[in-house]
Amino acid sequence: MPDAKAKIDRVLPGIKASRGVSLLELMIVVTALGTLLAIAIPAYKNYTTRAKVTEGITLARDGQNAVMEYKAEHGVYPGDNKSAGMESPVKYRAAVVESLTILDNGVIRIRFGHPDLLGHVLDFIPSGGDTVIWHCESSLPAYIRPKDCKAMLVPITDADGGTLAGDASGSGAGGSDSEGGLGDSDTGSGGSGSGLGGRDTGSSGVSSDSGGGEGGSGISGGGSGSTGSGLEVSSDQIEIDALKKELESQQKKLDSERMSLKKSQDKLKKDYESLNKDQTKLAEDRLRQQLDAANQTPQQQASEEARLNAREMDLNDELVGLDTRKQQLNLQEFNLAQRQQILNQRMAELR
Repeated sequence: MPDAKAKIDRVLPGIKASRGVSLLELMIVVTALGTLLAIAIPAYKNYTTRAKVTEGITLARDGQNAVMEYKAEHGVYPGDNKSAGMESPVKYRAAVVESLTILDNGVIRIRFGHPDLLGHVLDFIPSGGDTVIWHCESSLPAYIRPKDCKAMLVPITDADGGTLAGDASGSGAGGSDSEGGLGDSDTGSGGSGSGLGGRDTGSSGVSSDSGGGEGGSGISGGGSGSTGSGLEVSSDQIEIDALKKELESQQKKLDSERMSLKKSQDKLKKDYESLNKDQTKLAEDRLRQQLDAANQTPQQQASEEARLNAREMDLNDELVGLDTRKQQLNLQEFNLAQRQQILNQRMAELR
């Protein structure tokens, strides 16, 4: 029996010493987790945004191949999608990319349409002779811009004003024919039209004869620019209307998210008020427990103290949760403001 009692005495102190996790230790752990989340969430968002940019770079490779093939065949760079053998810019619209446009001198422009990248562009600029060398410029922020891309130093507009659909609206060149050093020179007027998709919508010009040939006036020629068709204009208008509807849809989505954010902020405010009331009631219960301690047995005092401590831990956990929600809502509000600013810019370009 003495040996058994001695063993019990050796075990009991260890049991009494293991009282669980203290409130201070729990608060330290919760604070550390909150700090890690505050760092990890923005870092993960940046990672996913860079992945979206990579989709645009992958799509641009199709345009690079088309430009290089055209350069190898004709010795010059194409000036629009059609001459490069590619579809209309908006035909490349997807979840991330809004359009792929070939501008003057073979420049490939990727315009992003995803809310996180709305309004930003990525340009691939060719140079060199037989071997084409590509250079990259972008309006993207530095933290998501590809490493080999320079910051864009010019306004984000297409070379000839085609910002409506992210496409170049080229002007058709007037036709000009020359025959020999002393021959006739026929210079066509017109043929300069404007339109989306790099199409020329000019009417056939009437040429003016200039230059004297040997023994007479120059041969009259009929120069004309590229004649656009009414169907093409209608097609462009359809694309513009579709882009308008898309921007309006994005605006409605922003308004809906803003209303949802306002409701969440109002609920958070009420939760803070409720938590303050609970904390006040806990303080009153602690004061009452101290006043009633003289009329309670030690077991009753310990039980009441344990209940109040557990309640305090619950309220502290709730406070940490509310603070985390507040940070998330503040970040969401900031993102909505950025998206609204970019959307306003796109709407201004469309007008």
